[in-house]
Amino acid sequence: RGGLARRWAELEKLQAEEKLTCDQIARLFEMCSRVPSVDSGGPRSPSADLTEPPLSTKLVQLFSNFVCERIPELTPEQIRIFTVALTSQALPMDEFWLFMLAKRVQDTAAAFNAEQIVVIARRYAEKGLEDEEFFQALVDRVTASPQDFSPEQLAHFLLSCAKVRYMHEELCTMAFPLFEDRSRVSGMRAGTLSAAITAASLMDQRAFRPTACCHALASMAQAPRGVFDHHEFAMGLVLAAATFCHSAGIIKHLMPLLLAHLDKALAAVRMNRNSRREVGTMHRRIMLMGLCAALDVPRSHSWPLPLMHSLGSTLARLEEKLGSAAGGSAKDAYEPTPSSFHLEVVAVLRLLSVEHSLEQPRKPFCLDIVISPEQLLRSASLEVAQEQVRLG
Repeated sequence: RGGLARRWAELEKLQAEEKLTCDQIARLFEMCSRVPSVDSGGPRSPSADLTEPPLSTKLVQLFSNFVCERIPELTPEQIRIFTVALTSQALPMDEFWLFMLAKRVQDTAAAFNAEQIVVIARRYAEKGLEDEEFFQALVDRVTASPQDFSPEQLAHFLLSCAKVRYMHEELCTMAFPLFEDRSRVSGMRAGTLSAAITAASLMDQRAFRPTACCHALASMAQAPRGVFDHHEFAMGLVLAAATFCHSAGIIKHLMPLLLAHLDKALAAVRMNRNSRREVGTMHRRIMLMGLCAALDVPRSHSWPLPLMHSLGSTLARLEEKLGSAAGGSAKDAYEPTPSSFHLEVVAVLRLLSVEHSLEQPRKPFCLDIVISPEQLLRSASLEVAQEQVRLG
């Protein structure tokens, strides 16, 4: 980080003279992606130009046009490196650059090996960069040569597709049965098993049988902490428990492990801006589990009484943790972004003079629009009055 700042003028001079190759630039970006940040962590000096962009932004801007003009010359590995770097926390995300890289991958997907395909898909999905044609090209590469991909790679690729809501029936039919066979899953890593369960739930694969994955996760010598720390997996468990035809293994084997791990983690967590966001997200996930248990979802007697008690205790600890970080209030700071459809409905209701309320919290949800019985009655009374005036 310090070396890049000290040699910045030299780097600018070399680029101005076009003495750096795409491979050298790729190696530089690869080094940047391995550190948390390339910007100085200390306070700026009083004489510093406050309008000057951070070093990370300057670095991306310096090479963006040069590399984008040479996209056809990049090798698959160089494309992977740039994709990882531009979606890392060290550098700002240049969407045009990523768009150009995606189109190159889309046109030449057959040239990329399995690991490159999986990494690129994961990076685009984690940033929410949805492009149906791009993911279709990646899926075509996987389904054309499935033998090139290990079960671990397939699980993470499925999860990437699920995150951007791209479902391909042939891929699902080919891949998900691999994670239903106990003999196959016995040697898989915890992250692979959790990715398969989460992908199946997000893709609404209700016929998926998670029992083998559940047994494998539950039988591991130590609780796979990295798995249970992730709120995505918690959401996957909620959806799986509520919708899978064969959800008993989820509820019986994995829910107790998740709650036990959360209780231990909450005792040690120190609340700050980032941890509050994570605790808030997990709070919403556990509340959804509680609703499933309270409403007998997916069926009556699915949730054992001891597990329901554990759910209540964990939920209380989460609320206590959120409350202590907010001066006694357990209010969740999460605010959903209104959809365009939501805004269109609001506009129509206003045109019709229908009373309504917006963004009403109903834990763990936030209802876009609420029309209460009282509001509906007032709107109906107003309509009757207007009709009487019209008729004289």
